[in-house]
Amino acid sequence: MVVVLLFTPVGGSPKMRKYWTEFVEGTDILVFVVDSTGDRESLVTAGAELKSVLSNPRMENVPTIIVANKQVGTTGRTEHLVHGFGPHIMAY
Repeated sequence: MVVVLLFTPVGGSPKMRKYWTEFVEGTDILVFVVDSTGDRESLVTAGAELKSVLSNPRMENVPTIIVANKQVGTTGRTEHLVHGFGPHIMAY
């Protein structure tokens, strides 16, 4: 069995966010990568942006993985991720 994965990295800057909806057509899975060292406000913004993408009808039932990168030592802000992304997030 051969599995082919095609990733389309899309930047997260405010300038690039307006293009996100162009990439949801035919999406099988969403991997949302967030810088976990950000301050609380930026993580709340990231959570709101993700919720906006997931509210698109084309994203209904699309599995989503949130990857908190830069989890080195104590610099990761798991509690801020939970606050920013809501209580339904599973933090490991």
